[in-house]
Amino acid sequence: MARVIDIYRRQWPRLGAVIGMAVAVATALSTGKRARPRALSALNFGVLLVHQYEEYVDPGWFHGKFNEGLFKSQTPRNYPLNTNTALCVSGRGVVGQIDTAHALGSLPGGARTLDSNAMLAPWLAHQV
Repeated sequence: MARVIDIYRRQWPRLGAVIGMAVAVATALSTGKRARPRALSALNFGVLLVHQYEEYVDPGWFHGKFNEGLFKSQTPRNYPLNTNTALCVSGRGVVGQIDTAHALGSLPGGARTLDSNAMLAPWLAHQV
């Protein structure tokens, strides 16, 4: 499990972009079957994932500009916001989006709410 989490911690923006594109395609193919708020919620979730790829990978300037501009960091490439801390911050936002999409019925499943803290617990516990 630790190896999987380590790989995810390094590759999370790329994985998110792939999932985001898959959500967009699935939503586009099923738009006629969904209510408009549900389709927009699902698309919003996909766009958030693709946006994180753009911030952290290609061109990937967000953390450097954030650290340089806001914190006047001497090492803006990796302090204080780096890929790992960005995963924690962005991961919480993504889980919030999943909660919203699930509550609107955009995602499959029986329950209407999710325990977002329980979903993040394995990654937060694995912090170095």
